Amino acid sequence: MDQPPAPPPPPPPPTGGDALPARGLGDILGAGFRLYGQHWQTLIAIAAVVIVPVAFIEAFLTHIITKSVSKAAVHINTTTGTVTYGQVSSGAYRGFLASILLLFLSFFVFGLLTGAITRAVASEAAGLPVDLGDSYTFALSRLGPIIWVSILTGLAIGIGFLLFVIPGLFLLAMLFAGVIVVVVENLRGTNAMGRSWNLVSGHWWHTFGTIIVAALIAGVVNSVIQAPFQQWVARAIASAIAQLITVPFTATVGVLLYLDLRARKEGLTAERLRADLQTSA
Repeated sequence: MDQPPAPPPPPPPPTGGDALPARGLGDILGAGFRLYGQHWQTLIAIAAVVIVPVAFIEAFLTHIITKSVSKAAVHINTTTGTVTYGQVSSGAYRGFLASILLLFLSFFVFGLLTGAITRAVASEAAGLPVDLGDSYTFALSRLGPIIWVSILTGLAIGIGFLLFVIPGLFLLAMLFAGVIVVVVENLRGTNAMGRSWNLVSGHWWHTFGTIIVAALIAGVVNSVIQAPFQQWVARAIASAIAQLITVPFTATVGVLLYLDLRARKEGLTAERLRADLQTSA
């Protein structure tokens, strides 16, 4: 497959201070749990700003889509042999609009939330204060580039999955840090994706394994919390609680993985990270 555009050259080597440690999978997950435990109130508050209202909107839209599909379905009476059709036009139309709105919300919310949490976690790693207002102010200022990189990455991974899955899994790891690069290093579009590709090169298994294990942990927690609820309002509440717990954790692990890759390849120091964050502000 064609590789993305050549990434920009890496930043110059750090000029002082001790390099951040290179961590294995267990160390990254452990650091993620510790960081989450230390700043859980701030991280959950950052997530709650968008997750709580959006969880209800997503649940309602999913409810509409489900009803629309049900109404549009073909029903066969096995006793009489007659075939009846639901209200295909109106049901399909409502379902289509709800699906488009749900997709838009997913990109918008994921971009805004990832940007805010990335800024907070990177600031903590650099020894800077973590603040809810500053994190969201910064994320809003980068929202366009964040969403654009999210769309490009999603398209690339989606096409990869269509090509017998394996290319999608490969790209999932190679491009995972694109949005983080937008936030920390202020690179845009394919430059941010190329930078992610460059950082992951040579460390694909380490990156893929960390992403998958973190996703499995989040998936188990989400399933346990949401499984008992079927009614859409109750399920929306359960979904919001589950996401408040898991989204900050997975985002934190992603940032720590990005910092680990930079530590391995560039000898990243806290001083260098602070300089990147101040330059991108």
